[in-house]
Amino acid sequence: MAYCEEKDILIGDTTPVDGIVTKHVDQAAEEIDAMIGHLYTTPVVTGATHTMLLLKNINTKLATGRYFAAMNRGNEGEVNVYAMSLIKEAMGEIQRIASGQIILRGAETPATNDPTIDDSRAPTLIQADTESGVKEFYGFVQTPALTPIVRPITEWDDNR
Repeated sequence: MAYCEEKDILIGDTTPVDGIVTKHVDQAAEEIDAMIGHLYTTPVVTGATHTMLLLKNINTKLATGRYFAAMNRGNEGEVNVYAMSLIKEAMGEIQRIASGQIILRGAETPATNDPTIDDSRAPTLIQADTESGVKEFYGFVQTPALTPIVRPITEWDDNR
């Protein structure tokens, strides 16, 4: 499900190639879903107007940018600055959503008991070497696959 429609694409008086605009709209929506799917159930469907307008805006920018970049492909030495700026803006917004800087109000989150979803946000250190000097770097070790040596740091001592 796309967040915008073909008529939303910012192509001005350019005559679109049949089916190509729709392809870019759909691919842009899939790219958005792929990048935010670890935080939200996708496709995002909510009654929160702000959230849906934000996703529509991102989908429109990304699809328009990808469309113009594809149409400019024959001019090997040239870069479509308009296309690149739209893609850059859209990707920046998607990354801010994916990192949690922008919260999509009203959007459902995936089930927390799904083992295929890694929603951890804390740094993780996997320590399998008993002689390594980094085993207490963070004060904890987390790894599901290895049996770690876990020693919490209670005080800092440079003389160990």
